[in-house]
Amino acid sequence: EALRWLGLHDSVEGQVLWTLDGTEPLRAVAQACLEADARRDVSLVGPGAPGAAVPVTALPLRAADGDVDGVLYLVHVERVA
Repeated sequence: EALRWLGLHDSVEGQVLWTLDGTEPLRAVAQACLEADARRDVSLVGPGAPGAAVPVTALPLRAADGDVDGVLYLVHVERVA
């Protein structure tokens, strides 16, 4: 459902999410998360499902040594038409 919400296809598996066209709002959330080194909660409208915004949480992912390795997105998408 998240892929449909973003307007993406299954062929994007393994790619860095925020580098894909149409994911600019997620990129901005990731940047804010990484700059603050803290969780960020926002509401976003997915490019593949214009309409109501859905909750998105971005969390910094840490390696065992404490370095930030990336961002984990939690997107609450129930059903995309």
